[in-house]
Amino acid sequence: MGKYAFQLRLVLGLMACTVLAFGVPIFSSDFSEAPVPAPVLGMEAGEQFGPWIVGGGAQGVALIDRVREPYWQGPNGSEFSVDLSGVQSGSITATISGLTQGAYYNVNFWLSGNPEGGQAIKTAQVTFGSGVQTVDFDITGNTNANMGWVAQSLLFMADSDTVFLQFADATTDGANGYGSVIGLASVTAAAIPEPATMALMGGALLGLALIRRRRAVR
Repeated sequence: MGKYAFQLRLVLGLMACTVLAFGVPIFSSDFSEAPVPAPVLGMEAGEQFGPWIVGGGAQGVALIDRVREPYWQGPNGSEFSVDLSGVQSGSITATISGLTQGAYYNVNFWLSGNPEGGQAIKTAQVTFGSGVQTVDFDITGNTNANMGWVAQSLLFMADSDTVFLQFADATTDGANGYGSVIGLASVTAAAIPEPATMALMGGALLGLALIRRRRAVR
């Protein structure tokens, strides 16, 4: 292998490392981590499935519904989803570890709303550490067979190496049991390079420029 060919492979390898640092899920869940014996399974405060703990309301009532096909259409090929309002508005919370404090992360998920009743605009609240964002979904024209799923990606900064990720129903009339619905949740590093990664990428680009210059003057 020639010297310049080796240098080119080395530089391209460094650039590949910077690209692979982003987009790899740090956490993912399709909400199938525990059996769903019926198409709809209500869960109360304090109950747990996989990494998720149910919360957000009074004891003794269903705060979320775990739903699987064929009750209604799942998101992006998945059978499973979570209606964040059971009898009352609820929430699910997971602990996300292995983060870098001060780094940015995307919280990705698919969003829909229970089309069987309640107001047309369903609202989900997403909390990541101390950051909070809300997203709306309009169920107008949707049915159980066509949920109109929309992919969402929200940007947050980690204020610690371990944070709580929470999805909660914030629909105004969510207490009636027709809430926002989510599926296929994940957390990925955002494509906003940290200084060390920027330096690595910059060095790779500089290396490419030097190789091209050396070839041009030969």
